[in-house]
Amino acid sequence: MYWRASAFSLLENTGDRRIMDDRSRWRGRLRVWRRRTIVLAWLALLAGNSATAATYTLHDDDSSLIGALQRITAEEGDMLIDLAPRYDLGQDELLLANPDKARWIPIGGQTVLLPTRHVLPQSPRSGVIVNLPERRLYWFVPQRSGSRQQVVTFPVSVGKLDWSTPVTVAQVVSRKENPPWYPPASIREEAAERGIALPDVVPAGPANPLGRHALYLNLPGYLIHGTNNPSAIGLRVTHGCIRLYPEDVEFLYRLLPESTTVTMVDQPVKVGWQGNNLYVEVHPPLEESHMSEDEQLVQAMALVRDAMTVHPDIRLKTWLIRRAVQRRDGIPVSVTSSSMDSSW
Repeated sequence: MYWRASAFSLLENTGDRRIMDDRSRWRGRLRVWRRRTIVLAWLALLAGNSATAATYTLHDDDSSLIGALQRITAEEGDMLIDLAPRYDLGQDELLLANPDKARWIPIGGQTVLLPTRHVLPQSPRSGVIVNLPERRLYWFVPQRSGSRQQVVTFPVSVGKLDWSTPVTVAQVVSRKENPPWYPPASIREEAAERGIALPDVVPAGPANPLGRHALYLNLPGYLIHGTNNPSAIGLRVTHGCIRLYPEDVEFLYRLLPESTTVTMVDQPVKVGWQGNNLYVEVHPPLEESHMSEDEQLVQAMALVRDAMTVHPDIRLKTWLIRRAVQRRDGIPVSVTSSSMDSSW
């Protein structure tokens, strides 16, 4: 503080514009150096956390498909709800990808399809994007100059029917480790109707539904946070907040910059190119949208038509689009003649 005060005093007293110009140049260089240092630190931490975070590098700007489908053999006594946290997946997306299996029935020795391939949401590729019907979060990591775009993705829980997560754009404004929870009156009233008396403040600990880490948005009452109930990740169970597995939210807590944009979108149908193959990924729509299968097919066809303007000479297989809408299993499938997805 003394040095800064002395420097400003000197500048004011001498009126030396050259010193002011030099100082401005060094300030600019310092800001650039800080930004580069922060981005390098993020990339190093991403590499160190690769076992936890599903991190992908986009090899060109037109690429919209990340990941690859996996098939594993369930161990003795396993149920789908056991596999979801083990492979960093949401409950519902694992169930949709394996419609022949039940959530609570042991499946030891059976083959399970892991839905670890995704079409990126059709939104500007910056900040955080949460696709509500998919119940999945995408973070587009800030790039170094000349480097390729990296994307990190996690399963999330979102707001239940009467407490829907809004479709909007927000920003991260602060964060807190071991956050207390202040349940609003509306939630306390809802709990009271079920015979549960919630206190005004729930301190950090195993009874706190926020978990150990919370990112606060500039939307009052809406957070990105952890959980004390990991088995519910991937479901519509929150009061509007975005909920993640404890290790996933800790990853974001440590790496996500302040003022990061968080965009919540409603995209039950996604389309995107990978080379000369156009992929369609369909999820069940949000209940409140009241979208029928026929309406979703119309939506899918419109999105495909728009996408085909990029490669108008490639043949389209419309029957694959219809089947994708009928299945609504969240598995990306090629709908062009160049290739067929092996899962179909």
